Amino acid sequence: MRALYHNVELNREIPGQLYGTVAEVLAWVYQLRHFKTEGGTVPVVPTELDVPPELDKGGVSDQEADEEAADTLNPVNPNDDASGVSA
Repeated sequence: MRALYHNVELNREIPGQLYGTVAEVLAWVYQLRHFKTEGGTVPVVPTELDVPPELDKGGVSDQEADEEAADTLNPVNPNDDASGVSA
């Protein structure tokens, strides 16, 4: 999903080349939600996603991917001081 993050602004249309990939990830998310509420078989994480080369921003290390995910999920508030407390 790095390709989506790097190629699409918020509230913009998803490029047609990524529809299938986004559909696979969304299907996994729905399956995961169902698993968490209803139980059953753990859904398999999609790993072989079809991303066109022109939209692929290249491979990154696991550490870089983890850092990117953390930054995306926990953005820094410019009003926070160094301790993380809002001013």
